[in-house]
Amino acid sequence: MSSDPAATAGSDAQWVSRTTLPVSKVPQSLVFGGDPADSLVPVSLEELGLLRQYSSATWALAGIKSSDRVLVSTVQDGGFPVATAAEVIAPLCSGVTYASPRGRLRLLHTIKAFKPTVWVTTPCAALDFLARLYMEFNVDPFELGIEHIVLVGEVASAGAHKRLADEFESVVTDLYCEPIFGAALALRTKEGMQSGEAGLLALASLTEDTIVSSDWKADSNAEIVLTLNQIEALKGFVVRTGHVVAPDQAVNSFHHTVGDRLLARGRWIPLSLMSKSLKLIDGLQAWQLQIERGEGTLDRITLKMGLNRESLIGNPMWNARIREAVAAVTPLAVTVETYHLPEDEPQPQGLVVDMRDHHLGGGEGLKPDGGWPL
Repeated sequence: MSSDPAATAGSDAQWVSRTTLPVSKVPQSLVFGGDPADSLVPVSLEELGLLRQYSSATWALAGIKSSDRVLVSTVQDGGFPVATAAEVIAPLCSGVTYASPRGRLRLLHTIKAFKPTVWVTTPCAALDFLARLYMEFNVDPFELGIEHIVLVGEVASAGAHKRLADEFESVVTDLYCEPIFGAALALRTKEGMQSGEAGLLALASLTEDTIVSSDWKADSNAEIVLTLNQIEALKGFVVRTGHVVAPDQAVNSFHHTVGDRLLARGRWIPLSLMSKSLKLIDGLQAWQLQIERGEGTLDRITLKMGLNRESLIGNPMWNARIREAVAAVTPLAVTVETYHLPEDEPQPQGLVVDMRDHHLGGGEGLKPDGGWPL
C-alpha cells in the first residue's frame, strides 16, 4: 500500500467535507450517522472488520498489554464506536468495561471494583473526575492504580497532561479517532504522532485542496484528511475531518477545529442544523454560541439570542421554545440568554465566539468571517 495519501486517493480524487460527502448505499451495511447524524456513511461488515483492524493496530502502538484491564468512560455511548468497541479492545487485554463519566460516584465505584490499569476518557472528563476525587470523595488518585490514561475526543487545556500524569502517576497518551466511524488511526506520544496504518491520514492546507504533509509535519496549521479508499463509500474522496493540527504543539492529537461543526464536551454541534432549528423561533434577529472553559474543567456553552421585539425578552414561552430548539440539535447543556436586538442596530459577526481559541470558523460554503447565513 502506498504511504502517500495523495497517491492513494488518486490524482482525480474529489475533496469533500463530512457535510458535503455524497450519500451512498452499500447492500447489507451498517450505516454510521456520526455525531451529529447530518451525514450518513455505510460500511459493509467486511469493511467494518477492516476499520477494527486499523484500530487494533493503533491500540497496539499505544502499548496496551495482555495483562491490562481497560475502562472506557467517554462522554457518550458510541462516541468512538469502532475504536472503543469490545471487539477491538478485548482481544488485546485481559478485560474491558464501560462506565459513563457523568455519574462520578458510579465511575469511582466501577474503578474500585474493576481495578483498571488503563483508563480511556476525554481530557475534560478526566480533569473533572480528578477534581471530584479531592473535593467530594477524599481519594488520592494514585491509590486507584491507573497506570495509563488514554485521552480521546477533545483538545486538552494547557497543563492538563502533566497534571494527570503527576496526580495519577500514569503515562498519558492521546488517541486520534477520525470523526466518521470513530476508528482509532493514530496516537501522540513523547516521540510525536504515529499512525497505526500508513496512507490513511495526511495533513492538508486550510485554504487549498492540497496535501502538505503525509508524516504529521507541517509549517503551519493544517487539517487532518482521510483517504479511506478501502471503504467503498469513501473511495475516490479526500475527506476533511474538521480537526486541525498546530505545528508548535507537543500534546493533543489535534489542536483546533474548522468548518460548520463546533466541538464541545467531546461532541459535535452542527451549526447548520442549529441555524435551521433556531430560524423557526418567531422574533429571531441573530444568534451566537459562546463557549469557554476558563479555569474550570468542563466546556460551558451559552446561546446569546438576539430578539427583535422587547416584549419577547424573558418571556417564559419563548424561553421554552428556544430551549426545545436547542435540545432538538444537541443533548449538551446550553445556557440561553436573550436580549433585545433591533434590525437597525449592529449585528453580531459569526455564529461562534470560542473563548478557548479552539474553533477557527471557516469551511466550504461559509462566510470568510466564520458566519453562517440564517
